[in-house]
Amino acid sequence: MKSQTGRYSRLCRTGQTKGMISAVSVADFFLARGSEVVKLYNTVAARGLIPEIPRNKRRRMRSFKPYYQRPRKPRTQLKSVDPISRRTRRFKKQFITSTTPVTRIWHAKRFRMENIWASRIPTRVNDKGDRAIWKIAQKRALLHDRSYLDSWVSRGGVAMDTTRMKEGGFLGCNFAHVQIRDGIFIASGLIIRDDRVVSIFQVLSNRVWTHPSARPEVELIMEDLGFVREGISMRFEIIGARSEEILRTVLGDTVDLEVQPGKVNRCDQMSVIARDNGRLIDIILDPGIDRRSAFEIWRKLVNACGSSRVIGVYDRHAVLSNLYGSRDFPFDFPSSRACARQTALRAKEMVEYDQKRPKQCKMDTSRVESFYFPDWSLICNGSPLPTESEVVAVTVLPTRKGLVQENAHVYVNNQLVGYVTTASSVGKRNSIAIVSKSLDFANLSNDVVEFQNPGSDHRYSAKLCVCKYSTTDSVLVGI
Repeated sequence: MKSQTGRYSRLCRTGQTKGMISAVSVADFFLARGSEVVKLYNTVAARGLIPEIPRNKRRRMRSFKPYYQRPRKPRTQLKSVDPISRRTRRFKKQFITSTTPVTRIWHAKRFRMENIWASRIPTRVNDKGDRAIWKIAQKRALLHDRSYLDSWVSRGGVAMDTTRMKEGGFLGCNFAHVQIRDGIFIASGLIIRDDRVVSIFQVLSNRVWTHPSARPEVELIMEDLGFVREGISMRFEIIGARSEEILRTVLGDTVDLEVQPGKVNRCDQMSVIARDNGRLIDIILDPGIDRRSAFEIWRKLVNACGSSRVIGVYDRHAVLSNLYGSRDFPFDFPSSRACARQTALRAKEMVEYDQKRPKQCKMDTSRVESFYFPDWSLICNGSPLPTESEVVAVTVLPTRKGLVQENAHVYVNNQLVGYVTTASSVGKRNSIAIVSKSLDFANLSNDVVEFQNPGSDHRYSAKLCVCKYSTTDSVLVGI
């Protein structure tokens, strides 16, 4: 039998290949030219030009079996069971047996996760900015998981001594707001030691809540007072104009919910506390609740609010600071060590970002004092950390033009008086600044108030207003 290659060669010589599809028999071609290929391979291999592929890097062509070759289980009369999904397996492995908050893995693919405050916490949502979150809070509602807060209970589960707390002896500091409703003690304020803020605190549901950024300092104080920290305390938060509507959708009509400032409503395995005339609602789950049940409550809240309306820690800080015009812990408390650590972390991020930029785009640090890190010694008698009695929180509102940036410098009559700790670019554009308390606010209208952003040569006129509330957590108590 003549080979197809020879026949195709004759047709090419005679010009009869027009309209034909060219084809080459691989087997006949290899038999005809195989000796030349083997000779070429041996020559190249002898010179070491073809290195041998390691066994661990070779491609395994038969490392799997097709579906039709897999052994099948015999069919029985029993009802078939659907296979366990990947999400269920991860839930059982990491949600039930883990000591982290139940929503941590839920946040992982939607938020920027950072290692702050000795934990893995969602800080910012991936697909939304401050302006979009601000508009949602004005018209709809936002959802936030605040389970990262530390909760403290008395040893042995003994109820707290409300008389002792009313007298101001609790934690050795004064209360910002105190209220007793239906026999339940509600308080909010600052833990102050040696004229320096240690942390914020709240007393809700017979538990004391503190901020995790101040955990090293708070642990020493609470242990001396006979309190122990709970492992995981689950607490959710609804912020916005339609918070009450969202909560009623989740709880249903069977629950009689009274939305009053400071009113504690008991529902199934949870305590509901309405604040700010129902624009913010705290949902505190009971300590003995199952983690699966807690996650199902979170899923119901997400379905009612919408998964796109869940915010992180930094998003919550930006919204509440702009909504109430008050400072938030630890970002706006320079007298605390927690704020010093947070400021150092922010300065490190700015330095690393600036080092990656081209030389012609790097920021000029010589234009203003303390470009990366606020130098409080310039306005607080040479002290690197000011005391609480030396500073006061104000809001900075540009009068004509200009946008206030973080760490902007505030001047009165060309004299440095403070720094901007929380910048705002939405709403009323009011930013939080910490200025020296020696400033004469009575005659401030006659003075010239200006602010200068880091890396800028221009100064913009502004006006200052003292913050109405001590902290965002104080105003949320609703007193």
